[in-house]
Amino acid sequence: MLFRSVETNLDGWGIHAGTATRSSSYARDGAWSLRFVASATTGVHGVYAGAPPGRIGGIAAGNAYSASAHLLVEGAHPDVTARIEWFDSSDTMLAVTSGQSTPLPANAWTPFIVSGNAPAGASRATVTFYTEGDNGSATYYLDDFSLQAATATGDQTPPSVQ
Repeated sequence: MLFRSVETNLDGWGIHAGTATRSSSYARDGAWSLRFVASATTGVHGVYAGAPPGRIGGIAAGNAYSASAHLLVEGAHPDVTARIEWFDSSDTMLAVTSGQSTPLPANAWTPFIVSGNAPAGASRATVTFYTEGDNGSATYYLDDFSLQAATATGDQTPPSVQ
């Protein structure tokens, strides 16, 4: 069910304009979370599951998927948006499914969920949690990431990590 747990390492995770490390300061489940610190004051900053070249494999075009995670900040933080980026087998981005921009209250784990159907030709995905604008050194913690496919019976089948 989980992509790659941050309990052992950050393999498969990527960053946009910042740094990502494992942290034992906060963890919703287990002993570790992913700690992201933005390093830019403009543009997009965030972390994503499914870093190239592998992305998250096992995606079937036309199927419904749901990505989720919990994020926490110690103080004020700009809104965060979750999105699924859909790719074909040649690593060409086909489409993006975005969730709503959500504020993070201080010192509380906030759930993020984004759901969508994989477009025609999709076989891989990346899930990004990002902020935009002047965020300076904004910091957040991420834990309990998953990407699941809903089957006709309602069972959850996890995609594979390639």
